[in-house]
Amino acid sequence: MVPRALAAGLLACATAAGLACGAREPEAEGDCVERLFWRGVEYAGHPHRPAFAERLGATTTRACGKPHQRVAIHRVRDVHPSVAIGVKRDEPGGRRRFLALGPGYVVQSPRHPLHGVLFGSDERPAPYRGLVCRSPRTLTARVVRAPLGEERWVRVRGMRPGDRRFLRGRNVDGNLSIFADSVIEGLDRGDIPYVEAGKRVRLALRACRGGPAAEEGLRGLTFLVVDRMSDLAPGR
Repeated sequence: MVPRALAAGLLACATAAGLACGAREPEAEGDCVERLFWRGVEYAGHPHRPAFAERLGATTTRACGKPHQRVAIHRVRDVHPSVAIGVKRDEPGGRRRFLALGPGYVVQSPRHPLHGVLFGSDERPAPYRGLVCRSPRTLTARVVRAPLGEERWVRVRGMRPGDRRFLRGRNVDGNLSIFADSVIEGLDRGDIPYVEAGKRVRLALRACRGGPAAEEGLRGLTFLVVDRMSDLAPGR
């Protein structure tokens, strides 16, 4: 059973593949969300059925900190395994195939090799409808939580007191929303935008608020939307 404190976030993040897509906070006792690790790296399940290539091996998913189910791992055609893998698992009614996305790679960017199949357009995901945004603010920060799967945010901590106050304010808690038009510079791995924990970055952020035209659950909430994120050279 998933503790109530974790349930709200996990519901928003769960996928039809049955795996948590980003529950990487320290696990509370009794957290039975199924999670997929391959070669020591956590992947995020996604229901898309990719074109499989050769088999890479196998792993066992984990739930409640214990082995849960054995699954087969395959290469996804034309995609490096660190970016995504294909998974086969036995279920009642047959064997199922689904996609698992590697951590750190920004799937919201049209430069991600699977962006088209995940979002259907280079203009998606688009900023939330009904947001009222201020002019961009530039600041420097350190990444404390890299993106995983289709999560639209990355968590950072400001490097200066004023930046830290700005990033912690309201309901934001250092979480930055990334959309298809967010510009990511100098943070690539294999020409794909890649953001890892510990990286120092320069940011241009828009503080946005859900206005009357926003969806009901977003009204009155504040979001920090990434206009631009770039690598901050050492010593800067």
